[in-house]
Formats: sequence, structure tokens, C-alpha cells
Amino acid sequence: MNHNLIRVTTTYMALLASLLFISDVQLAVSGEPANDWLYPAGQPGSKGPATEQLQPGYHAYTQGNFELAVTRYTQVIDSGQLRTRKQRAEALVFRGRAYSQAGRFTLALQDFSESIRLLPKYTKAYISRGKLFRNQGDYKKAIADFNRAIARHPGQARFYLIRSHTHWLEGDMDAALADAETAIQLEPYAAGGYFMRGKFHAVLRHGKQAVKDFSKAIELEPELDHAYSQRASIRNQGGDLHGALNDFDSAIRINPYRTDYFSKRGLIHARLGNAAAAEADYMRSRQLDPQDPVVYFHRGRALQVLKENDTALEQYDHAIRLAPGYANAYCWRAIIHRKNGDGKKAAADANRGLREGPSTEVCRRVMRSLEHAGD
Repeated sequence: MNHNLIRVTTTYMALLASLLFISDVQLAVSGEPANDWLYPAGQPGSKGPATEQLQPGYHAYTQGNFELAVTRYTQVIDSGQLRTRKQRAEALVFRGRAYSQAGRFTLALQDFSESIRLLPKYTKAYISRGKLFRNQGDYKKAIADFNRAIARHPGQARFYLIRSHTHWLEGDMDAALADAETAIQLEPYAAGGYFMRGKFHAVLRHGKQAVKDFSKAIELEPELDHAYSQRASIRNQGGDLHGALNDFDSAIRINPYRTDYFSKRGLIHARLGNAAAAEADYMRSRQLDPQDPVVYFHRGRALQVLKENDTALEQYDHAIRLAPGYANAYCWRAIIHRKNGDGKKAAADANRGLREGPSTEVCRRVMRSLEHAGD
């Protein structure tokens, strides 16, 4: 009898059992836009331009034609039609946003900074530049810009929500929660503060409080699909699979175009033993976006639950090919390598996962199991 194989298999099964109810909360929080759902389509955090001449550019922007928007805004800026500093500052902000969406970040930063030079108290420019800094990972500069905006408009709840997400990204959960609390105090009948606070409680594994906050957000905004999705992840984590399934049903009813809703629901179906429903959800998510690595990651998870580990491994491989920095895919692939008795590959994947996502709990548990097996 191969006692080493028995030991490896037993340790693997214990590890997998301990991980089955770990939710995808961390993935969901990091994978979704930073509370952009709070704002009108195409223009996070603002209304259209006040200057009439900027409307053609704004229209192109809201249609997703960012290069055309840049052209339209530039024509107005270069035409000499903008007579006041305020008009020029506004035009630069809107063109900067178009540059940013088109991936031309250096030019976007130049426009935002020039707008601030023209109008040093222009809140819209600070918010826009702060978001650019945030998206580039410069959280200190982002927070400094958000601080300036809040200092001028301390009653704007949405500014606190924007800053709260940035605090979370830099790892300051106390500050993130404090900003979400302030947003709730300022707008107790708006869903945004409860939603963001729920996300932070989810990351901190405060499951009951997270469910309470997401439920409040849904009560205030019944068509908020993100809140159903987040609550589903918490319910899944707590073992309430039927509750999670109902929440994903609601999220999909509201927004049937999110691939991750289908792939995550497929995972719930797999855990409930419904392989056919799991595969149907996977097929639907792949039809929506065959290049989305999350689709293959969640199918891998579902196949692991169904004990089809070889096929699951192929799905994780595919997810990583599409997104080489996909931390969770490395972590769950490491579990399969661990089961197969290949500690070297398991350790390599777990370490890569931790490099890509230092707070990834699954990878930490894999490493602990490997250390225990080596005792």
C-alpha cells in the first residue's frame, strides 16, 4: 500500500473541503468597476458638459467612440470658441476623460492638470485626475485629489464612495469603511453607501453584516444587479446554496449580459449536483464572451466540484493563457497539482498566485498544506 499517496490524497481532500465554500468576494470586488454603477452610462461621476459646443464630443463619448470624442473636443478647444477659463477647463476635463478611455493616459493627465492650472478650485478636474491616478495604482496621489474635492464639497456622498474604494485598494480598510459610513450618513436613502460597505465587510469576512448591507441596497434599489451578485457570493460562502442561486437568478434577470453571473451560477449548480445546468450556464457565458478568462476559471471550479479534475486543469490553463496575471486561476490549479502529488508544480502555482494577488487566501492554504505534508 502506498502510504505516501494516501497521505497526499487525504490532505488534498481536507484542503478542498475547507475551500469549497470560500466565495469569490475578493475576485468580485477587484473585478468590478470602482462603483461606476452609481453614475450615468458613459460618464462616471458627472453630468454632460455645460458648454454647448462640447455636446458633439460628449455624444461620441457616450456612444463609446472615444477617439472621435477626442477629435470633436480638440476641434472646439483649438477653434477659439471658448471664451472663459471655466469653459476651457471644462473642455480639457472632458477631453481628458476621452483620452483616458482611449488608453492615452499621458495626454489625459496633461489635460486634467492643465484644467486645474486654469481653474485651481475645479472639483471635476480633481475627481477625474484622481480616478486616473487610482487606475494607474498611484493611490496616494489619487487620495490627495479626492481630498481636495471633498474639502470643497464635504456633503457629496459619492466623493466619499470614490475615495473609499481607493482606500481599499491601498489596503486601508478602516479608512474605506469610514468613508462608506460617511456616505451612508449623508445619503441614508441611497443604495451606494450600503453597497460599498457591504463589499468591504465581505472582504473582511463579516458575512452577516455584508448580507445586511447588500439587502438594504437591494431594498433601496431593487434593480441593482451587483448587489444580488455580491449577496449571492456571501450566501454561497455560508453554505446557503439555494439562496445564492436565487440571487444569481435575480442578477441575471436584471442584467443578462454579464458573463460572470452565468459562470458563477454554474458553479452553484455544480455544488448542488446539477451538472447539466452548470454546463448550460457555462455555454451561455462563453457565448457572451469567449475571451473572458473568468468564464474558464469558474468552469474549472465547477468541474473540480464534479471531480473532473483533468478537464478542470484544462480550463485553468486556458484562463491563464487569456490572463497571465490571474491569481485565483493559479491558486485553484495548484490544488489539482497538489492532489496529483506534484508538490513542485503546486508550490510554483501557489507562489505565482501570491505574487499576482498577495491576499489570495486559497494560495496561502495550499502553501500551508504543502508545508504540513513536508513535516
